[in-house]
Amino acid sequence: MLFPYATVRFHTDKPLEEVSHIISRGMLGGISFGGRERTIWGDIPAVYSSHTLWGLRVELGGYPGPQGYELRITPDEAAIPPMSPVELDEFIREECKRLRKEVGHQEIQYDASVTSKWQSVDLSEYLRFVMESIQELKS
Repeated sequence: MLFPYATVRFHTDKPLEEVSHIISRGMLGGISFGGRERTIWGDIPAVYSSHTLWGLRVELGGYPGPQGYELRITPDEAAIPPMSPVELDEFIREECKRLRKEVGHQEIQYDASVTSKWQSVDLSEYLRFVMESIQELKS
């Protein structure tokens, strides 16, 4: 399974709230941003999409001017397993061993090829292209 992600850095003199409104309208069909008070990026001002889109969470943070902003798109925590594929493989293997002992036969098997296929695909170039087409972001 592929988990899409993207990170794009850009510069504009517009404040975070205005940039988030522009991205909301131009890329997310009006899905608003919120959560500034939650300090999701530590000391860096940041907001996140109020809803996921296809299981993806959108985060925007940074500063107007030369420091710039970063837009991140990652799978929402609820949409992906809470363990890495390696950890999950080991957990499922151990559970299968436990179940075999409990059930008393060897019929329970685990196919590691399922989780070993987990990968990520970088959508940053596509996201950069989409953002460059939003005229309002150009200062």
